[in-house]
Amino acid sequence: MLGKDHVSITLGTIFPFTIPLVFSENSQPMYGFCVLIAAIIGSLAPDADSDGKSKLYYNFKIIYDIMVPLHKLIVFSFSFFNLKEKMNLEHIVEEQHRGVMHSPMGVFISSFVLTLLAITVGYLIFREINATLIGFLFLGLIFGQFLHLLEDSCTVSGINWLFPFGTGELK
Repeated sequence: MLGKDHVSITLGTIFPFTIPLVFSENSQPMYGFCVLIAAIIGSLAPDADSDGKSKLYYNFKIIYDIMVPLHKLIVFSFSFFNLKEKMNLEHIVEEQHRGVMHSPMGVFISSFVLTLLAITVGYLIFREINATLIGFLFLGLIFGQFLHLLEDSCTVSGINWLFPFGTGELK
């Protein structure tokens, strides 16, 4: 699936849920826009593990430059700490497209790391942390990435939702 498809499907799914943030009695449009921007980034983030240059590279290069080393660090951690044998995993975590970044574990790790980086940058620039804004940022990232996985599940090659713990096949 192309990046533009991920963005449009994700925006079409998330946008109705942001309307109350913008038009409610105690409206906070900043929170709605934060969720939308984070969801757009999240909808592209798992494709940082692709071999070619993804839409994330062209539209959000700074996020791409964070996601690629993060992907490499996760893969390195699995091999360095010998986690396949220690955790009795069915799959080896390697640098491959639709690998660890296209799994719930990769979604949680990358959303957490991107949120921590946003907190750090926000604190360094503004000298304060808006916990509500950070919460909406995290929600947007995680929803965008989970929608990416759901969208890729509908393609011919699909994804393995249990990676690296299992095959996802019913026995």
